[in-house]
Amino acid sequence: MLTLNCSQCGAPIEIRGSALTVKCPYCGVTQALPADLARQIKSGAWMVCPVCQENDRLVRVSALVTQGNVGQNRDLISRLTLKEPNYFDLTPPRPEDVQIPPISRTAASALFGAVVFVLSLLSSWLFIRSEDALVSYGCGTLSCLVGMVSLLALMNLPSALREEAARWQARKQQRQAYAEYRRQYERYQREFLPMRQANENMKREHEGRLKIWDKLYYCFRDNCICLPVEGLSAPLEKMAEFIEAQRPPLEE
Repeated sequence: MLTLNCSQCGAPIEIRGSALTVKCPYCGVTQALPADLARQIKSGAWMVCPVCQENDRLVRVSALVTQGNVGQNRDLISRLTLKEPNYFDLTPPRPEDVQIPPISRTAASALFGAVVFVLSLLSSWLFIRSEDALVSYGCGTLSCLVGMVSLLALMNLPSALREEAARWQARKQQRQAYAEYRRQYERYQREFLPMRQANENMKREHEGRLKIWDKLYYCFRDNCICLPVEGLSAPLEKMAEFIEAQRPPLEE
Protein backbone atom coordinates (compact mmCIF):
# COMPACT_ATOMS: atom_id res chain seq x y z
CA MET A 1 0.00 0.00 0.00
CA LEU A 2 1.40 3.39 -0.95
CA THR A 3 1.64 6.06 1.73
CA LEU A 4 2.30 9.77 1.73
CA ASN A 5 3.10 12.08 4.63
CA CYS A 6 0.70 14.96 5.15
CA SER A 7 2.21 18.31 4.21
CA GLN A 8 0.40 19.98 7.15
CA CYS A 9 0.70 17.65 10.13
CA GLY A 10 3.16 15.01 8.84
CA ALA A 11 0.82 12.09 9.52
CA PRO A 12 1.00 9.10 7.11
CA ILE A 13 -1.83 8.96 4.57
CA GLU A 14 -2.72 5.72 2.80
CA ILE A 15 -3.22 6.17 -0.95
CA ARG A 16 -6.23 4.20 -2.14
CA GLY A 17 -7.88 4.03 -5.53
CA SER A 18 -6.86 5.99 -8.59
CA ALA A 19 -7.49 9.53 -7.32
CA LEU A 20 -4.60 11.95 -7.79
CA THR A 21 -5.44 13.89 -4.60
CA VAL A 22 -5.61 12.69 -0.99
CA LYS A 23 -7.17 14.08 2.16
CA CYS A 24 -5.52 13.75 5.54
CA PRO A 25 -7.78 11.91 7.99
CA TYR A 26 -6.22 13.79 10.93
CA CYS A 27 -6.13 17.47 9.94
CA GLY A 28 -8.39 17.39 6.87
CA VAL A 29 -5.92 18.99 4.48
CA THR A 30 -6.27 17.95 0.81
CA GLN A 31 -3.10 17.78 -1.25
CA ALA A 32 -2.10 16.61 -4.70
CA LEU A 33 0.12 13.59 -5.19
CA PRO A 34 3.74 14.14 -6.20
CA ALA A 35 4.50 13.65 -9.88
CA ASP A 36 6.29 10.29 -9.41
CA LEU A 37 3.43 8.87 -7.34
CA ALA A 38 0.89 10.20 -9.85
CA ARG A 39 2.69 8.37 -12.67
CA GLN A 40 2.63 5.12 -10.65
CA ILE A 41 -1.05 5.54 -9.94
CA LYS A 42 -1.86 6.13 -13.62
CA SER A 43 0.20 3.15 -14.80
CA GLY A 44 -0.96 0.83 -12.02
CA ALA A 45 2.61 -0.36 -11.51
CA TRP A 46 2.34 -0.02 -7.75
CA MET A 47 -0.48 -2.56 -7.50
CA VAL A 48 0.61 -5.99 -6.25
CA CYS A 49 -1.19 -9.25 -5.61
CA PRO A 50 -2.18 -9.46 -1.92
CA VAL A 51 -1.15 -13.14 -1.88
CA CYS A 52 2.35 -13.13 -3.45
CA GLN A 53 3.07 -9.38 -3.15
CA GLU A 54 4.22 -9.32 -6.78
CA ASN A 55 2.78 -7.69 -9.87
CA ASP A 56 4.65 -9.39 -12.73
CA ARG A 57 1.79 -11.89 -13.28
CA LEU A 58 -1.04 -9.53 -12.37
CA VAL A 59 -3.52 -8.69 -15.13
CA ARG A 60 -6.72 -6.72 -15.03
CA VAL A 61 -9.69 -9.06 -15.49
CA SER A 62 -11.65 -6.79 -17.85
CA ALA A 63 -8.61 -6.38 -20.12
CA LEU A 64 -7.96 -10.12 -20.12
CA VAL A 65 -11.55 -10.91 -21.05
CA THR A 66 -11.87 -8.30 -23.81
CA GLN A 67 -8.35 -8.48 -25.26
CA GLY A 68 -6.98 -11.85 -24.17
CA ASN A 69 -5.93 -14.66 -26.51
CA VAL A 70 -9.11 -16.70 -26.59
CA GLY A 71 -7.42 -19.70 -28.19
CA GLN A 72 -4.98 -20.20 -25.30
CA ASN A 73 -7.13 -18.92 -22.42
CA ARG A 74 -10.61 -19.98 -23.55
CA ASP A 75 -11.49 -21.78 -20.32
CA LEU A 76 -9.94 -19.08 -18.12
CA ILE A 77 -11.73 -16.26 -19.94
CA SER A 78 -15.01 -18.17 -19.66
CA ARG A 79 -14.54 -18.48 -15.89
CA LEU A 80 -13.55 -14.82 -15.52
CA THR A 81 -16.52 -13.52 -17.53
CA LEU A 82 -19.33 -12.08 -15.44
CA LYS A 83 -22.54 -13.87 -16.37
CA GLU A 84 -25.76 -12.01 -17.03
CA PRO A 85 -28.66 -12.82 -14.67
CA ASN A 86 -31.60 -14.83 -15.93
CA TYR A 87 -34.21 -12.14 -16.38
CA PHE A 88 -37.92 -12.90 -16.53
CA ASP A 89 -39.41 -12.88 -20.00
CA LEU A 90 -41.82 -9.93 -20.15
CA THR A 91 -42.98 -10.62 -23.70
CA PRO A 92 -46.80 -10.77 -23.69
CA PRO A 93 -48.31 -14.06 -24.86
CA ARG A 94 -49.58 -14.40 -28.40
CA PRO A 95 -52.54 -16.51 -29.50
CA GLU A 96 -51.81 -19.70 -31.40
CA ASP A 97 -52.38 -19.22 -35.11
CA VAL A 98 -54.88 -21.90 -36.16
CA GLN A 99 -55.64 -21.79 -39.88
CA ILE A 100 -59.14 -22.74 -41.04
CA PRO A 101 -58.90 -24.50 -44.41
CA PRO A 102 -60.78 -22.71 -47.23
CA ILE A 103 -63.65 -24.26 -49.16
CA SER A 104 -62.13 -26.35 -51.95
CA ARG A 105 -63.51 -26.97 -55.43
CA THR A 106 -64.72 -30.39 -54.32
CA ALA A 107 -66.87 -28.93 -51.57
CA ALA A 108 -68.09 -26.17 -53.85
CA SER A 109 -69.13 -28.68 -56.53
CA ALA A 110 -70.97 -30.76 -53.93
CA LEU A 111 -72.79 -27.65 -52.76
CA PHE A 112 -73.65 -26.85 -56.38
CA GLY A 113 -74.93 -30.42 -56.79
CA ALA A 114 -77.21 -30.03 -53.78
CA VAL A 115 -78.69 -26.84 -55.25
CA VAL A 116 -79.14 -28.49 -58.64
CA PHE A 117 -80.78 -31.48 -56.98
CA VAL A 118 -83.34 -29.16 -55.40
CA LEU A 119 -83.99 -27.68 -58.81
CA SER A 120 -84.43 -31.20 -60.19
CA LEU A 121 -87.06 -31.97 -57.57
CA LEU A 122 -88.84 -28.73 -58.41
CA SER A 123 -88.83 -29.62 -62.12
CA SER A 124 -90.18 -33.07 -61.32
CA TRP A 125 -92.98 -31.58 -59.26
CA LEU A 126 -93.88 -29.24 -62.13
CA PHE A 127 -93.76 -32.19 -64.54
CA ILE A 128 -96.24 -34.10 -62.42
CA ARG A 129 -98.60 -31.21 -61.75
CA SER A 130 -98.61 -29.63 -65.20
CA GLU A 131 -101.61 -30.37 -67.51
CA ASP A 132 -100.06 -28.78 -70.58
CA ALA A 133 -98.24 -31.39 -72.66
CA LEU A 134 -95.55 -28.98 -73.84
CA VAL A 135 -94.83 -27.69 -70.35
CA SER A 136 -94.91 -31.23 -69.02
CA TYR A 137 -92.43 -32.39 -71.70
CA GLY A 138 -90.13 -29.45 -71.06
CA CYS A 139 -90.19 -29.93 -67.30
CA GLY A 140 -89.52 -33.64 -67.67
CA THR A 141 -86.55 -33.07 -69.96
CA LEU A 142 -85.18 -30.37 -67.67
CA SER A 143 -85.70 -32.62 -64.68
CA CYS A 144 -83.72 -35.45 -66.31
CA LEU A 145 -80.82 -33.16 -67.31
CA VAL A 146 -80.70 -31.42 -63.96
CA GLY A 147 -80.89 -34.75 -62.16
CA MET A 148 -77.91 -36.11 -64.11
CA VAL A 149 -75.86 -33.01 -63.39
CA SER A 150 -76.76 -33.12 -59.69
CA LEU A 151 -75.82 -36.81 -59.43
CA LEU A 152 -72.41 -36.09 -60.97
CA ALA A 153 -71.86 -33.22 -58.54
CA LEU A 154 -73.15 -35.16 -55.53
CA MET A 155 -70.47 -37.79 -56.10
CA ASN A 156 -68.12 -35.36 -54.31
CA LEU A 157 -70.40 -35.18 -51.26
CA PRO A 158 -68.33 -37.60 -49.06
CA SER A 159 -65.16 -35.56 -49.69
CA ALA A 160 -67.05 -32.36 -49.01
CA LEU A 161 -68.35 -33.75 -45.71
CA ARG A 162 -64.82 -34.75 -44.66
CA GLU A 163 -63.55 -31.29 -45.51
CA GLU A 164 -66.36 -29.65 -43.57
CA ALA A 165 -65.56 -31.87 -40.58
CA ALA A 166 -61.93 -30.72 -40.80
CA ARG A 167 -63.08 -27.08 -40.93
CA TRP A 168 -65.31 -27.63 -37.90
CA GLN A 169 -62.39 -29.19 -36.00
CA ALA A 170 -60.14 -26.26 -36.96
CA ARG A 171 -62.74 -23.78 -35.72
CA LYS A 172 -62.95 -25.71 -32.46
CA GLN A 173 -59.17 -25.62 -32.06
CA GLN A 174 -59.21 -21.91 -32.81
CA ARG A 175 -61.74 -21.30 -30.03
CA GLN A 176 -59.69 -23.41 -27.60
CA ALA A 177 -56.48 -21.59 -28.56
CA TYR A 178 -58.12 -18.22 -27.99
CA ALA A 179 -59.48 -19.34 -24.59
CA GLU A 180 -55.96 -20.51 -23.60
CA TYR A 181 -54.54 -17.21 -24.81
CA ARG A 182 -57.03 -15.32 -22.61
CA ARG A 183 -55.98 -17.37 -19.57
CA GLN A 184 -52.28 -16.77 -20.28
CA TYR A 185 -52.84 -13.05 -20.83
CA GLU A 186 -54.77 -12.68 -17.57
CA ARG A 187 -51.95 -14.49 -15.75
CA TYR A 188 -49.41 -12.23 -17.52
CA GLN A 189 -51.30 -9.13 -16.35
CA ARG A 190 -51.26 -10.41 -12.75
CA GLU A 191 -47.54 -11.26 -12.76
CA PHE A 192 -46.20 -8.47 -14.99
CA LEU A 193 -45.54 -5.87 -12.29
CA PRO A 194 -43.79 -8.28 -9.86
CA MET A 195 -41.67 -9.71 -12.69
CA ARG A 196 -40.73 -6.24 -13.93
CA GLN A 197 -39.73 -5.19 -10.41
CA ALA A 198 -37.69 -8.37 -10.03
CA ASN A 199 -35.95 -7.65 -13.34
CA GLU A 200 -35.13 -4.12 -12.24
CA ASN A 201 -33.67 -5.40 -8.96
CA MET A 202 -31.60 -8.01 -10.79
CA LYS A 203 -30.37 -5.35 -13.20
CA ARG A 204 -29.31 -3.04 -10.37
CA GLU A 205 -27.59 -5.90 -8.57
CA HIS A 206 -25.77 -6.84 -11.78
CA GLU A 207 -24.63 -3.24 -12.27
CA GLY A 208 -23.19 -3.31 -8.75
CA ARG A 209 -21.39 -6.58 -9.48
CA LEU A 210 -20.11 -5.13 -12.76
CA LYS A 211 -18.50 -2.19 -10.93
CA ILE A 212 -16.66 -4.61 -8.65
CA TRP A 213 -15.73 -6.90 -11.55
CA ASP A 214 -14.28 -3.95 -13.48
CA LYS A 215 -11.79 -3.35 -10.64
CA LEU A 216 -10.73 -7.01 -10.33
CA TYR A 217 -7.26 -8.28 -11.15
CA TYR A 218 -6.19 -11.85 -11.86
CA CYS A 219 -2.88 -13.29 -10.69
CA PHE A 220 -1.57 -16.08 -12.92
CA ARG A 221 0.91 -17.14 -10.25
CA ASP A 222 -1.65 -17.79 -7.50
CA ASN A 223 -4.73 -18.42 -9.71
CA CYS A 224 -6.72 -15.91 -7.70
CA ILE A 225 -8.71 -12.76 -8.25
CA CYS A 226 -8.01 -9.71 -6.12
CA LEU A 227 -8.62 -6.05 -5.41
CA PRO A 228 -5.06 -4.71 -4.97
CA VAL A 229 -6.19 -1.32 -3.67
CA GLU A 230 -8.23 -2.89 -0.86
CA GLY A 231 -5.78 -5.76 -0.34
CA LEU A 232 -8.50 -8.40 -0.78
CA SER A 233 -8.25 -11.68 -2.70
CA ALA A 234 -10.10 -14.93 -3.28
CA PRO A 235 -9.59 -18.14 -5.27
CA LEU A 236 -10.84 -18.02 -8.84
CA GLU A 237 -13.46 -20.68 -8.02
CA LYS A 238 -15.09 -18.28 -5.55
CA MET A 239 -15.19 -15.21 -7.80
CA ALA A 240 -18.99 -14.99 -7.71
CA GLU A 241 -19.10 -15.12 -3.90
CA PHE A 242 -16.25 -12.61 -3.65
CA ILE A 243 -17.99 -10.11 -5.96
CA GLU A 244 -21.30 -10.59 -4.16
CA ALA A 245 -19.62 -9.88 -0.80
CA GLN A 246 -18.08 -6.65 -2.11
CA ARG A 247 -21.24 -5.46 -3.91
CA PRO A 248 -22.98 -2.60 -2.10
CA PRO A 249 -26.56 -3.37 -1.01
CA LEU A 250 -29.44 -2.04 -3.04
CA GLU A 251 -30.97 1.23 -1.93
CA GLU A 252 -34.71 1.11 -1.41
